[in-house]
Order: sequence, then C-alpha cells, then structure tokens
Amino acid sequence: MAGRIESLDPLAPLDRAERLASRQVYEPLWSRQSGPFGATRRRPGIVRSFHSDRERSVWTATLRRGVSFQDGEPIDADAVLANAGRWVGSAAGRALLPALTAVDSPRPGRVRFILDRPAPRFPVALASPRLGLVAPGSLVGIGRSGLPLDASGSGPFEYRGREGGTVVLARNSDWWGTALGLGPGIDELELSPEPVAGHRLAALLDGSVEIADDLGRHAIERIAGAPLLTVVRGSRTIGLERSVRGIDSVAAAQSLADVWLTDLR
Repeated sequence: MAGRIESLDPLAPLDRAERLASRQVYEPLWSRQSGPFGATRRRPGIVRSFHSDRERSVWTATLRRGVSFQDGEPIDADAVLANAGRWVGSAAGRALLPALTAVDSPRPGRVRFILDRPAPRFPVALASPRLGLVAPGSLVGIGRSGLPLDASGSGPFEYRGREGGTVVLARNSDWWGTALGLGPGIDELELSPEPVAGHRLAALLDGSVEIADDLGRHAIERIAGAPLLTVVRGSRTIGLERSVRGIDSVAAAQSLADVWLTDLR
C-alpha cells in the first residue's frame, strides 16, 4: 500500500490503505456478497431486506438472524441502534445520512429508519463502508481518538496485530458468510506500507507481494511484460488477472472475502 494504516475506524479512515483495511473488519448494513471463484450466487449481507412506506421516508430493515460480532456480541436491533446513535452524533455520519432523524426497533430483528424527506435510495446510503457496524462493547467510552485497532466488527477478517508498519488481518473463523460459501478465500492479509511507487512495483515483479496499489501510468509497460500480471481497469491499482487472484475491482472499500490467491510461482 502507498499509505500507512494508523486507524481502522470505519467512520474516520483517511486514505486508500485505511479504507481497504477497515472494510475487511467492519461491514455496512447493506451489502451484496459472492463467494470465491464465483461459485455462489450473490447474497444480501447483515440486512436481508428493506421495505419502505409509500412516501419512501420510513425504511424498515430486516436483519439476518444468528449473526455476531467478532467478540461474540449479537448483531441485533440494539446493536444497530447503538451504531446509529454514533452516526447521527457525528459530523461524518450526518453528512452520509442527512435525512435521518430517528431510528427505532418496532419488533425484534427489525430496525426502522425515519427520515425528514423522501429518499428512494436510502439503502444505498447505508451501504457506505464508512457506516461499518462496530460491536457496542467497543463503542463504550471511545473519545475523540476513535476506535482502537482491535475493536470488534462483523467482517470476514479481524485485526490480529501490527508488525512494524505492517497491519495483519486474519480470517474471522466465525464470519456469518462462511456457512453460505462466501469465503474468506484466504487466511491472512498483510497490508504493508511502501511510500515509493517504484519499490512497490519491484516487489510485485519479484513476487515478494501478491498485489501492489497505486503504481502510476509509467509502470504499465513493465507490467504488460510480466506473466499473469495485469492492471485492474479504472485506476492505477495493479493486480493479477481474476482467473488467478480474484480481484476485479479498483474500489478501496471492497470486501476481500471473495478473493483467492492461487500462487503459480
């Protein structure tokens, strides 16, 4: 990665490296997941379904049952309400959800979002990785410094530690998506900072890293001459073709649960 990871707080990541790392640990309410190798159909994430009133100003979410955070706390209506309180209480959260005025739970397993105006695409707003769910226990007593690195989320990976500047994320063995064949396809992610683009390119070419980010347009010709290496379209992100590595998106906030790393070297 071009940047160093100092925070995993989904509400306050700064650069591409932090956004990518945070998304692996914290999931937004609304997402669509598919498994490694494209072997499963796309499935909804924490929220199984949304429905609204006729005016599209009240949206009700039905939560997936039996889902827990990495610390064992259930992802229930109370957990969503705790996170919603953080969102509406912060400038970043209000910017993402400007129409939201209140959140309640009309019955177990359901959360109702009350808006001050019609919002036909409100579920799309809740898909923002900036609104990743945090275990309520991890929210207790946090100050302006934000979440600690080891706070609990519900994502396919969990924070395992730091080795120098490298942040290590390990497979969450209790991730809800595993039982549905959604991954993770790899056991561990090591996200290492390297501020010099030329050094990132060299590490990719010599095989010491599997993926390198933000290499610049001058690297394209050297990449083109390397077996299996390719540029992911739409950015300066460099990866390996989908048939080998499974990465086909340039989004820094993508889930890597469906990625596989088949090493042919």
